[in-house]
Amino acid sequence: MVRSTERKVASGFERTVAADASAVGALRDDAAAVARAAGADEQEACDVRIAVGEALANACRHGSPAPGKSAITMRCAARDGRVEIEVQDEGAPFDPNTVPPPDPFEMRSSGMGIHLMRQTMDEVEFGRGSSGNCVRMVKRLAHPAEQGLSPGAASGDHATRALEP
Repeated sequence: MVRSTERKVASGFERTVAADASAVGALRDDAAAVARAAGADEQEACDVRIAVGEALANACRHGSPAPGKSAITMRCAARDGRVEIEVQDEGAPFDPNTVPPPDPFEMRSSGMGIHLMRQTMDEVEFGRGSSGNCVRMVKRLAHPAEQGLSPGAASGDHATRALEP
């Protein structure tokens, strides 16, 4: 069983959770909260939410050799007018360039994640981390806040708390 961990980092968080779909919502919400605290408007926060949800869903579905027992680590930080997110899984190597682009005339129930990440974020890079695949995504903010997270910037049971710079 994977032990969930959380580490505070300047203007964000690092969290390791079991590769289970039940963790996706909280992590997605926390990433959007970091973005909003950094000055993201609603569209930018929505873009972060969509991309993080897709990256986590892919990590759970494709990057977890033992679902529920494998781990996913997500890092999210706001700095220099941008939100940077990394999602690392324990999966076998894969080449994202082998994933075909979606056909606009075909509705699919899956297979849109990489496309959605690339459409909603300014930078998306795939690589290998220390124990599996890693996707790194960046969203540049049109009107970043003057400083990092402020007290009370995120709310909810799973909220990312204000972090020290």
